[in-house]
Amino acid sequence: MTHQIRHSFVGALACLSLLFSACSDSEDNTPSLADVNIFEPAPDDQSETAQIRREFFGLTGCYLLFTDTLRTIVSGQSLDGSATQRTELLDIMAYSMLGFGESTTYRYGYITSPDSQRMAADLVRTYLVPRLGKACPFSFLLLNRITQYDSSLRKDVGVSKLLGLRAYAISLADGEAYTQPDDYFRAMVGDMVRSKVQTLTAEDLDAFYAFSRSYYGEDESHFGLSTSRSADTEMYPFGFFSDVYYYRFPDASYDLRQWLAIVLTYTRDRFLQLYGSQPIMVGKYDALRAIITEDLGYVLD
Repeated sequence: MTHQIRHSFVGALACLSLLFSACSDSEDNTPSLADVNIFEPAPDDQSETAQIRREFFGLTGCYLLFTDTLRTIVSGQSLDGSATQRTELLDIMAYSMLGFGESTTYRYGYITSPDSQRMAADLVRTYLVPRLGKACPFSFLLLNRITQYDSSLRKDVGVSKLLGLRAYAISLADGEAYTQPDDYFRAMVGDMVRSKVQTLTAEDLDAFYAFSRSYYGEDESHFGLSTSRSADTEMYPFGFFSDVYYYRFPDASYDLRQWLAIVLTYTRDRFLQLYGSQPIMVGKYDALRAIITEDLGYVLD
């Protein structure tokens, strides 16, 4: 079963205006549907799916969804006297941390059987939630697949995740996540970390940049490096692995990307085995790792 979702900037503003509207003293304080937590199962829902969702919240503190339909409410009567309904959907991308996209179309493949839902919940709870640590979202929407139409390829392509402020939509890639779950979710979190770190300001990353700031983009020969050197090990005392700019030190953005790959690949013990004799290299590793784990809240292996 699939469901196509579209989003727009106008829709996002409408949702946000509802979220942040305040009640005045003159307003009716009678409880309404606004008081209902639409991310948790209804109190009278005793289905197996509802039990799975409640258990997941109890173990992780995150709400669990298997559909993007949050609730359906009666909104009035039609001309023939029948009740009309309004469905509220979870618009992941309207709350996206990566910006708005007016023409983006996604298709969701739902996980419908309780047995499959429980397997998916256990998989995410075991392999994804521990890696997210304090960066866990308000809720997870678990899906069999997420696809997006690629106009250049003229076909739908798989998307592993959509990250919003209210929920992360996670694709199990038609079962691929079960084959090698540790690798699947490690790669997913690595993508999350890279995306999040790239949004940080220079001030946020100052502890990392401080080690090599005076060298970025500079001519290496000004610091005693020979243009005829035979190995990149001469760059280690300056906090770099290699150069790409014809014997100029890398710029800050390239340096950050290179170090992100290292921190996401090597445990600290393994890094010390390789570079432990270089104080600046160790300092940069520890600084960037601390930003990822302490400031952003992710858990690295």
